[in-house]
Amino acid sequence: MQWLAILLVAAGVLVVYVIAVSLVLLRVAIIRTDAKDYNFKPETDDEATFPPSGKSPYRTNSRDGNIWWNKQKLIRMEITSFDGLKLVGHLLMAKKKTDRLAFVVHGHRCVSGEMGFISKMYYNMGYNVFCADQRAHGKSEGRYIGMGWLEREDMNDWIEELVKTL
Repeated sequence: MQWLAILLVAAGVLVVYVIAVSLVLLRVAIIRTDAKDYNFKPETDDEATFPPSGKSPYRTNSRDGNIWWNKQKLIRMEITSFDGLKLVGHLLMAKKKTDRLAFVVHGHRCVSGEMGFISKMYYNMGYNVFCADQRAHGKSEGRYIGMGWLEREDMNDWIEELVKTL
């Protein structure tokens, strides 16, 4: 009987531990922790210190792309999502008029400007380039990151808006 009590207490401790760890991971994964916009701002940010790139080639490309992207003549666009959030994106028109469009999407906990190195590649190939700050990222509103599920609806709304614009 004593072993059963020890087993039940151990199981209870394990369940509490799993729930606590799950809640922490959930918070880290989908809840916006701050509203800071990590896009380079040419009018206020110092290129030499924004943000330190470290030794990773990806971080260096991301930093340099962010600076390049935000120095371009971008057309700011806003839409309201199906659940009432203001979403912000930027369109960079190609040098020559074209109907080709590259829709560049950033990753988890990133901002649109960090995809500047990819956007630059498409821009140099003659594409119009569009990047949006996904919900709960950058300039867009939202408390929860949808991990792609909510964002799929946002992408459809952006496409409809871009078809009207282009």
